[in-house]
Amino acid sequence: MSDLSNEVQTITQCFRELSALWKPVMATPLSETMSQLADEDKAQLQVLMAHTMNTLYYVTLKMNGIPPEDHPVDKERARIELYLKKIDDLLHRSQRTIKVDSEAAKRVVKHALSEAVTEQADPSPDAAQEPSKKKKKSKKKKKHD
Repeated sequence: MSDLSNEVQTITQCFRELSALWKPVMATPLSETMSQLADEDKAQLQVLMAHTMNTLYYVTLKMNGIPPEDHPVDKERARIELYLKKIDDLLHRSQRTIKVDSEAAKRVVKHALSEAVTEQADPSPDAAQEPSKKKKKSKKKKKHD
């Protein structure tokens, strides 16, 4: 078999798989399917439907010799991919690990240690008070008569 024949068979198999995946969703009215889903799943399904339709249109243009890069379908594809990423980020937000900015943490610790050393070296009564209870100097300027 030629490479082209293999490509056609591969594409045909992909369309069969795609059809099998969408069959359960399309078996019932969309409004009924949506009413049974959580909000996150509704959003995901709507964007996946848009992505599927957009991809099929993109392939149709390509098969007819029309460059899809010059067609509005390409801008729509980029917009849909942005929504797919947003939904994916939202759904996987709880699985993210917290990242510590080690440089910022070092600066905070260094600053806190330098204040502690300064307070130990300064025997004045103000230094013994907690930082939040220290008297703040007024920055107001006095008016001269």
